[in-house]
Amino acid sequence: MTIHDVLSDGFALSISQSCQALEVSRSGYYKWRIQPEMVPSVNMDLRNQIQEIALEFTGYGYRRRTAELQNRALRLTASAF
Repeated sequence: MTIHDVLSDGFALSISQSCQALEVSRSGYYKWRIQPEMVPSVNMDLRNQIQEIALEFTGYGYRRRTAELQNRALRLTASAF
């Protein structure tokens, strides 16, 4: 649901009122509105990889997780040849 959608009781808020209620600037809303849709598949693949590492190595901090993520990326690149 976007800011400009009509609520179930038929009451529509203006963009200004909606932005004020959500504590978002109007310019930020308009900038967000014209942005193209992000392709979530790339972000989701990365997120899934990070989650797998976190579950596999529960004692790892962010530095070790980053290193493991980089190692996995190198293994994927090397296996392509």
